[in-house]
Amino acid sequence: MNRAALALLLSVFAACAAQPPRVEETVVLLPVVPKAPQLQRARAAFDAWAHANRRTRNTTFRLVQVGSVRSAARERFVVTIPSSWKGPNAIASRDAFMAEAREIFELAVRDAHARSLGTPAANPPVQTSIVTIPDRDSRDVRWAWTSRAGVTHAAVVCDQSASGRRSACTSASVRRVLDAWLANGGLAAGSSFRVWIVGRSIADATRVFAIDTPDRPTIADRAVYLLGARNELAGALERHATSVGSDVAGGITAAVTELSGRAGAKELYVLSDLRLSAGPFSFDRDVPSPEAFVRWLASERLLPNCRDVAIIACGLHFRTTPGTATFDARRDAEVRAAWIAAFAAMHAASVEIRGACETERFIDQKGGA
Repeated sequence: MNRAALALLLSVFAACAAQPPRVEETVVLLPVVPKAPQLQRARAAFDAWAHANRRTRNTTFRLVQVGSVRSAARERFVVTIPSSWKGPNAIASRDAFMAEAREIFELAVRDAHARSLGTPAANPPVQTSIVTIPDRDSRDVRWAWTSRAGVTHAAVVCDQSASGRRSACTSASVRRVLDAWLANGGLAAGSSFRVWIVGRSIADATRVFAIDTPDRPTIADRAVYLLGARNELAGALERHATSVGSDVAGGITAAVTELSGRAGAKELYVLSDLRLSAGPFSFDRDVPSPEAFVRWLASERLLPNCRDVAIIACGLHFRTTPGTATFDARRDAEVRAAWIAAFAAMHAASVEIRGACETERFIDQKGGA
Protein backbone atom coordinates (compact mmCIF):
# COMPACT_ATOMS: atom_id res chain seq x y z
CA MET A 1 0.00 0.00 0.00
CA ASN A 2 1.48 3.34 -1.02
CA ARG A 3 1.72 6.28 1.31
CA ALA A 4 -1.18 8.20 -0.30
CA ALA A 5 -3.57 5.29 0.11
CA LEU A 6 -2.44 4.72 3.69
CA ALA A 7 -2.94 8.38 4.56
CA LEU A 8 -6.44 8.32 3.04
CA LEU A 9 -7.34 5.17 4.98
CA LEU A 10 -6.08 6.66 8.25
CA SER A 11 -8.06 9.86 7.65
CA VAL A 12 -11.23 7.81 7.10
CA PHE A 13 -10.63 5.91 10.35
CA ALA A 14 -10.01 9.18 12.20
CA ALA A 15 -13.19 10.74 10.85
CA CYS A 16 -15.23 7.72 11.88
CA ALA A 17 -13.67 7.71 15.33
CA ALA A 18 -14.40 11.40 15.77
CA GLN A 19 -18.15 10.96 15.19
CA PRO A 20 -20.11 11.24 18.47
CA PRO A 21 -22.43 8.37 19.29
CA ARG A 22 -25.96 8.67 17.93
CA VAL A 23 -28.29 9.70 20.75
CA GLU A 24 -32.02 8.96 20.69
CA GLU A 25 -34.63 9.54 23.36
CA THR A 26 -38.24 8.72 24.11
CA VAL A 27 -40.12 11.11 26.39
CA VAL A 28 -43.49 10.37 27.98
CA LEU A 29 -45.43 13.46 29.08
CA LEU A 30 -47.89 12.97 31.94
CA PRO A 31 -50.67 15.43 32.86
CA VAL A 32 -50.57 17.44 36.08
CA VAL A 33 -52.63 14.87 38.00
CA PRO A 34 -52.34 11.56 36.14
CA LYS A 35 -55.09 9.01 36.61
CA ALA A 36 -54.56 5.26 36.97
CA PRO A 37 -55.30 4.46 33.27
CA GLN A 38 -52.86 7.19 32.22
CA LEU A 39 -50.13 5.75 34.43
CA GLN A 40 -50.83 2.38 32.89
CA ARG A 41 -50.29 3.90 29.46
CA ALA A 42 -46.96 5.25 30.68
CA ARG A 43 -46.00 1.74 31.80
CA ALA A 44 -46.91 0.37 28.38
CA ALA A 45 -44.80 3.06 26.71
CA PHE A 46 -41.81 2.20 28.89
CA ASP A 47 -42.16 -1.53 28.20
CA ALA A 48 -42.38 -0.88 24.45
CA TRP A 49 -39.27 1.33 24.60
CA ALA A 50 -37.34 -1.25 26.64
CA HIS A 51 -38.25 -4.06 24.25
CA ALA A 52 -37.28 -2.06 21.16
CA ASN A 53 -34.10 -0.43 22.53
CA ARG A 54 -32.44 -2.86 24.92
CA ARG A 55 -29.63 -3.28 22.37
CA THR A 56 -29.43 0.42 21.45
CA ARG A 57 -26.54 2.21 23.14
CA ASN A 58 -26.94 5.71 24.60
CA THR A 59 -30.71 5.76 24.07
CA THR A 60 -32.70 7.50 26.82
CA PHE A 61 -36.20 7.18 28.24
CA ARG A 62 -37.71 10.04 30.27
CA LEU A 63 -40.95 10.33 32.21
CA VAL A 64 -41.92 13.97 32.72
CA GLN A 65 -44.94 15.37 34.55
CA VAL A 66 -46.21 18.58 32.97
CA GLY A 67 -46.70 21.45 35.40
CA SER A 68 -49.83 23.41 36.24
CA VAL A 69 -47.76 26.40 35.07
CA ARG A 70 -44.90 26.53 32.61
CA SER A 71 -42.22 26.53 35.31
CA ALA A 72 -43.51 23.60 37.38
CA ALA A 73 -42.65 20.52 35.28
CA ARG A 74 -41.06 17.57 37.10
CA GLU A 75 -38.86 14.86 35.65
CA ARG A 76 -39.93 11.71 37.48
CA PHE A 77 -37.68 9.16 35.79
CA VAL A 78 -34.79 8.98 33.34
CA VAL A 79 -32.75 6.00 32.20
CA THR A 80 -29.93 5.89 29.67
CA ILE A 81 -28.63 2.62 28.26
CA PRO A 82 -24.81 2.52 28.61
CA SER A 83 -22.51 2.78 25.62
CA SER A 84 -20.89 -0.51 26.68
CA TRP A 85 -21.54 -3.36 29.12
CA LYS A 86 -19.04 -4.15 31.84
CA GLY A 87 -18.15 -7.60 33.02
CA PRO A 88 -17.37 -10.87 31.25
CA ASN A 89 -21.00 -11.52 30.28
CA ALA A 90 -22.41 -8.53 28.36
CA ILE A 91 -25.82 -10.13 27.86
CA ALA A 92 -26.25 -10.82 31.57
CA SER A 93 -25.15 -7.26 32.42
CA ARG A 94 -27.63 -5.84 29.95
CA ASP A 95 -30.50 -7.98 31.25
CA ALA A 96 -29.71 -7.00 34.85
CA PHE A 97 -29.62 -3.32 33.90
CA MET A 98 -32.99 -3.49 32.13
CA ALA A 99 -34.56 -5.34 35.06
CA GLU A 100 -33.30 -2.67 37.46
CA ALA A 101 -34.60 0.05 35.15
CA ARG A 102 -38.05 -1.52 35.20
CA GLU A 103 -38.05 -1.67 39.01
CA ILE A 104 -36.94 1.95 39.38
CA PHE A 105 -39.46 3.10 36.79
CA GLU A 106 -42.26 1.43 38.74
CA LEU A 107 -41.17 3.16 41.94
CA ALA A 108 -41.14 6.52 40.15
CA VAL A 109 -44.65 5.90 38.85
CA ARG A 110 -45.99 4.90 42.25
CA ASP A 111 -44.54 7.56 44.54
CA ALA A 112 -43.72 10.37 42.04
CA HIS A 113 -40.19 10.82 43.43
CA ALA A 114 -37.51 11.56 40.84
CA ARG A 115 -35.30 8.60 40.01
CA SER A 116 -32.62 7.86 37.43
CA LEU A 117 -30.35 5.12 36.15
CA GLY A 118 -27.35 5.36 33.86
CA THR A 119 -25.38 8.37 32.67
CA PRO A 120 -27.11 10.65 30.15
CA ALA A 121 -25.19 11.22 26.92
CA ALA A 122 -23.29 14.50 26.67
CA ASN A 123 -24.70 15.21 23.21
CA PRO A 124 -28.30 16.31 22.61
CA PRO A 125 -30.54 13.69 20.98
CA VAL A 126 -30.69 13.59 17.20
CA GLN A 127 -34.10 11.97 17.33
CA THR A 128 -36.85 12.41 19.92
CA SER A 129 -40.10 10.49 20.19
CA ILE A 130 -42.75 12.11 22.37
CA VAL A 131 -45.66 10.19 23.89
CA THR A 132 -48.25 12.66 25.19
CA ILE A 133 -50.84 11.51 27.72
CA PRO A 134 -53.71 12.16 27.03
CA ASP A 135 -52.85 11.61 23.38
CA ARG A 136 -55.35 14.07 21.84
CA ASP A 137 -55.71 17.82 22.10
CA SER A 138 -58.87 19.88 22.60
CA ARG A 139 -59.75 19.49 18.89
CA ASP A 140 -59.66 15.69 19.27
CA VAL A 141 -56.52 15.65 17.11
CA ARG A 142 -53.59 13.44 18.09
CA TRP A 143 -50.61 15.39 19.43
CA ALA A 144 -47.85 15.49 16.81
CA TRP A 145 -44.93 17.60 17.99
CA THR A 146 -43.01 19.06 15.05
CA SER A 147 -41.24 22.34 14.33
CA ARG A 148 -41.02 21.74 10.59
CA ALA A 149 -43.69 24.37 9.91
CA GLY A 150 -41.24 27.09 10.93
CA VAL A 151 -41.74 30.07 13.22
CA THR A 152 -45.45 30.88 13.57
CA HIS A 153 -47.20 33.69 15.41
CA ALA A 154 -50.86 33.61 16.41
CA ALA A 155 -52.90 36.29 18.15
CA VAL A 156 -56.44 35.95 19.49
CA VAL A 157 -58.78 38.92 19.82
CA CYS A 158 -61.32 37.93 22.48
CA ASP A 159 -64.70 39.71 22.61
CA GLN A 160 -66.54 39.12 25.89
CA SER A 161 -69.23 41.76 25.39
CA ALA A 162 -72.94 41.29 26.17
CA SER A 163 -74.04 40.84 22.55
CA GLY A 164 -72.07 37.62 22.29
CA ARG A 165 -72.98 36.53 25.81
CA ARG A 166 -69.40 35.31 26.05
CA SER A 167 -70.16 32.49 23.61
CA ALA A 168 -67.48 33.28 21.03
CA CYS A 169 -64.47 33.74 23.30
CA THR A 170 -64.44 30.98 25.92
CA SER A 171 -61.68 28.97 27.52
CA ALA A 172 -62.62 26.08 25.23
CA SER A 173 -62.54 28.08 21.99
CA VAL A 174 -59.25 29.82 22.83
CA ARG A 175 -57.71 26.49 23.82
CA ARG A 176 -58.64 25.09 20.40
CA VAL A 177 -56.85 27.98 18.73
CA LEU A 178 -53.84 27.44 20.98
CA ASP A 179 -53.75 23.73 20.13
CA ALA A 180 -53.94 24.50 16.42
CA TRP A 181 -50.95 26.85 16.86
CA LEU A 182 -49.03 24.17 18.77
CA ALA A 183 -49.67 21.70 15.94
CA ASN A 184 -48.68 24.09 13.17
CA GLY A 185 -45.45 25.78 14.16
CA GLY A 186 -45.81 26.65 17.83
CA LEU A 187 -43.01 24.23 18.73
CA ALA A 188 -40.46 26.18 16.67
CA ALA A 189 -38.21 28.33 18.84
CA GLY A 190 -39.20 31.98 18.47
CA SER A 191 -42.88 31.32 17.77
CA SER A 192 -45.43 33.29 19.79
CA PHE A 193 -49.07 33.17 20.94
CA ARG A 194 -51.08 36.08 22.36
CA VAL A 195 -54.59 36.64 23.69
CA TRP A 196 -56.10 40.14 23.76
CA ILE A 197 -59.35 41.10 25.49
CA VAL A 198 -61.42 43.72 23.65
CA GLY A 199 -62.23 46.92 25.58
CA ARG A 200 -64.21 50.09 24.97
CA SER A 201 -61.37 51.57 22.90
CA ILE A 202 -57.94 50.62 21.59
CA ALA A 203 -56.46 51.98 24.82
CA ASP A 204 -58.56 49.48 26.79
CA ALA A 205 -57.47 46.43 24.76
CA THR A 206 -55.59 44.20 27.20
CA ARG A 207 -53.09 41.46 26.50
CA VAL A 208 -53.96 38.79 29.07
CA PHE A 209 -51.89 35.80 27.94
CA ALA A 210 -48.59 35.32 26.15
CA ILE A 211 -46.30 32.47 25.14
CA ASP A 212 -42.92 32.76 23.47
CA THR A 213 -41.49 29.38 22.53
CA PRO A 214 -38.03 29.16 24.11
CA ASP A 215 -34.94 27.79 22.40
CA ARG A 216 -34.46 24.70 24.58
CA PRO A 217 -32.09 21.81 23.85
CA THR A 218 -34.75 19.32 22.72
CA ILE A 219 -38.23 19.47 21.27
CA ALA A 220 -39.44 17.50 24.29
CA ASP A 221 -38.24 20.25 26.64
CA ARG A 222 -40.11 22.80 24.53
CA ALA A 223 -43.25 20.65 24.51
CA VAL A 224 -43.17 20.38 28.31
CA TYR A 225 -42.87 24.16 28.62
CA LEU A 226 -45.69 24.80 26.16
CA LEU A 227 -48.08 22.33 27.80
CA GLY A 228 -47.41 23.97 31.16
CA ALA A 229 -48.18 27.37 29.63
CA ARG A 230 -51.33 25.87 28.12
CA ASN A 231 -52.47 24.96 31.63
CA GLU A 232 -52.30 28.65 32.59
CA LEU A 233 -54.77 29.73 29.91
CA ALA A 234 -58.09 29.15 31.69
CA GLY A 235 -56.95 31.08 34.76
CA ALA A 236 -55.75 34.00 32.65
CA LEU A 237 -59.15 34.28 30.96
CA GLU A 238 -61.08 33.91 34.21
CA ARG A 239 -59.16 36.77 35.80
CA HIS A 240 -60.47 39.06 33.07
CA ALA A 241 -63.97 37.59 32.70
CA THR A 242 -65.58 40.83 33.85
CA SER A 243 -63.96 42.87 31.09
CA VAL A 244 -66.55 44.71 29.01
CA GLY A 245 -66.44 46.63 25.77
CA SER A 246 -66.88 45.85 22.11
CA ASP A 247 -64.35 47.96 20.22
CA VAL A 248 -63.37 44.97 18.10
CA ALA A 249 -61.46 47.19 15.67
CA GLY A 250 -59.36 48.55 18.54
CA GLY A 251 -58.55 45.03 19.73
CA ILE A 252 -57.57 43.98 16.21
CA THR A 253 -55.32 47.03 15.82
CA ALA A 254 -53.57 46.38 19.14
CA ALA A 255 -52.96 42.72 18.27
CA VAL A 256 -51.73 43.39 14.73
CA THR A 257 -49.47 46.20 15.89
CA GLU A 258 -47.59 43.73 18.07
CA LEU A 259 -47.53 41.09 15.34
CA SER A 260 -46.07 43.52 12.82
CA GLY A 261 -42.58 43.39 14.29
CA ARG A 262 -42.30 39.60 14.12
CA ALA A 263 -40.82 37.48 11.35
CA GLY A 264 -42.64 34.31 10.36
CA ALA A 265 -46.15 33.14 9.49
CA LYS A 266 -48.90 35.17 11.20
CA GLU A 267 -52.51 34.37 12.04
CA LEU A 268 -55.12 36.54 13.73
CA TYR A 269 -58.17 34.88 15.29
CA VAL A 270 -61.09 37.19 16.05
CA LEU A 271 -63.43 35.39 18.46
CA SER A 272 -66.36 37.78 18.28
CA ASP A 273 -69.85 38.26 16.87
CA LEU A 274 -68.32 41.36 15.21
CA ARG A 275 -71.08 43.61 16.57
CA LEU A 276 -68.79 46.54 17.18
CA SER A 277 -69.78 49.25 19.61
CA ALA A 278 -67.37 52.16 19.31
CA GLY A 279 -67.34 55.75 18.14
CA PRO A 280 -70.64 56.59 16.45
CA PHE A 281 -71.54 52.95 15.79
CA SER A 282 -73.46 50.25 17.59
CA PHE A 283 -73.88 47.33 15.21
CA ASP A 284 -76.60 45.89 17.43
CA ARG A 285 -78.79 48.88 16.55
CA ASP A 286 -77.60 50.03 13.16
CA VAL A 287 -74.87 48.78 10.84
CA PRO A 288 -73.17 51.42 8.66
CA SER A 289 -72.48 50.90 4.99
CA PRO A 290 -69.14 49.25 4.24
CA GLU A 291 -67.85 52.55 2.81
CA ALA A 292 -68.85 54.56 5.87
CA PHE A 293 -67.32 51.99 8.20
CA VAL A 294 -64.00 51.95 6.36
CA ARG A 295 -63.87 55.76 6.30
CA TRP A 296 -64.37 55.88 10.06
CA LEU A 297 -61.73 53.22 10.67
CA ALA A 298 -59.25 55.17 8.53
CA SER A 299 -60.01 58.41 10.41
CA GLU A 300 -59.38 56.65 13.75
CA ARG A 301 -56.21 54.91 12.50
CA LEU A 302 -57.81 51.52 12.98
CA LEU A 303 -56.72 49.99 9.67
CA PRO A 304 -53.48 48.17 10.54
CA ASN A 305 -51.40 46.66 7.76
CA CYS A 306 -52.32 42.94 7.55
CA ARG A 307 -50.58 42.07 4.29
CA ASP A 308 -48.83 39.11 5.90
CA VAL A 309 -51.61 38.19 8.35
CA ALA A 310 -54.27 35.52 7.77
CA ILE A 311 -57.49 36.52 9.56
CA ILE A 312 -60.01 34.00 10.86
CA ALA A 313 -63.15 35.34 12.57
CA CYS A 314 -65.78 33.23 14.26
CA GLY A 315 -68.74 33.80 16.55
CA LEU A 316 -71.44 35.34 14.36
CA HIS A 317 -74.97 34.45 15.49
CA PHE A 318 -78.59 35.52 15.15
CA ARG A 319 -79.39 36.10 18.82
CA THR A 320 -80.87 39.49 19.65
CA THR A 321 -79.20 41.54 22.35
CA PRO A 322 -81.75 42.57 25.04
CA GLY A 323 -83.00 46.10 24.48
CA THR A 324 -82.18 46.18 20.76
CA ALA A 325 -84.05 45.51 17.53
CA THR A 326 -84.42 41.95 16.25
CA PHE A 327 -81.20 40.70 14.71
CA ASP A 328 -82.16 38.97 11.48
CA ALA A 329 -80.53 37.62 8.34
CA ARG A 330 -80.44 41.08 6.76
CA ARG A 331 -78.55 42.54 9.73
CA ASP A 332 -76.17 39.57 9.70
CA ALA A 333 -75.40 40.19 6.02
CA GLU A 334 -74.75 43.86 6.77
CA VAL A 335 -72.29 43.00 9.57
CA ARG A 336 -70.43 40.59 7.30
CA ALA A 337 -70.28 43.11 4.46
CA ALA A 338 -68.91 45.84 6.74
CA TRP A 339 -66.15 43.62 8.07
CA ILE A 340 -65.25 42.10 4.72
CA ALA A 341 -64.69 45.66 3.49
CA ALA A 342 -62.68 46.50 6.61
CA PHE A 343 -60.42 43.46 6.27
CA ALA A 344 -59.93 44.27 2.58
CA ALA A 345 -58.89 47.80 3.54
CA MET A 346 -56.40 46.26 5.97
CA HIS A 347 -55.00 44.26 2.99
CA ALA A 348 -55.33 40.98 4.91
CA ALA A 349 -53.45 38.09 3.34
CA SER A 350 -56.61 35.97 3.62
CA VAL A 351 -59.96 36.21 5.39
CA GLU A 352 -62.39 33.61 6.75
CA ILE A 353 -65.57 34.51 8.62
CA ARG A 354 -67.05 31.48 10.34
CA GLY A 355 -70.03 30.61 12.53
CA ALA A 356 -70.06 29.56 16.17
CA CYS A 357 -66.56 29.16 17.62
CA GLU A 358 -67.65 26.35 19.95
CA THR A 359 -68.35 24.10 16.96
CA GLU A 360 -65.24 24.97 14.98
CA ARG A 361 -62.34 22.53 15.31
CA PHE A 362 -59.63 24.78 13.78
CA ILE A 363 -58.09 21.73 12.11
CA ASP A 364 -55.33 22.45 9.63
CA GLN A 365 -56.78 21.98 6.19
CA LYS A 366 -53.55 20.30 5.04
CA GLY A 367 -53.92 17.42 7.46
CA GLY A 368 -54.61 16.27 10.98
CA ALA A 369 -57.55 14.52 12.64
